[in-house]
Amino acid sequence: MEEKQHYGYLLGQITAIVEDVLPELEGSSIAHWGFAGKVYDDPYKLMPWLVEVEKIEIDSLVGVPESDFMESVGELLRMQAEGHTRMNMDDKNRFWIGYYHQKARKSIQLTRQRIGHRIKELRESKGMSQRELGKRIDIAYNHIGRIEKGKYNVNLDTLAKIAAALDTEINLICEKAAPES
Repeated sequence: MEEKQHYGYLLGQITAIVEDVLPELEGSSIAHWGFAGKVYDDPYKLMPWLVEVEKIEIDSLVGVPESDFMESVGELLRMQAEGHTRMNMDDKNRFWIGYYHQKARKSIQLTRQRIGHRIKELRESKGMSQRELGKRIDIAYNHIGRIEKGKYNVNLDTLAKIAAALDTEINLICEKAAPES
């Protein structure tokens, strides 16, 4: 069975998504800490929260397109309807793989967004348009827009060109883009 279609993997992935949006759910009565462990012990602990998640904008689920999320939920519900209600050892191992894969996807997406926001700040402070920056580094201006929105994975070479065009250094783009601790 393909990893992403595996019951334990899907359950872990969806648990991570639900856990991330719990603070957005008004009147959330479940403690954020320990939610994954509760679902790990009893997959049905997740079900009431799937209904709650539908009440918020899926776009706020960083790193997961709405269609992918809904497809995963549908697949999970289908598996449970077919009697897959308990997790065996293989499911439990894959639960954590799915959970941490989703957490990593979100972290990567947030980092892209922070770097993109920082690039936009620097570009605007120089009075430069996206088109002008694109010309300076020899890439299409619409790619600059996607980079600034965190929709495009910037490689190190492109980041170095952007930094040079903005008269700064890569570490200053990344450092200022890092989350505050």
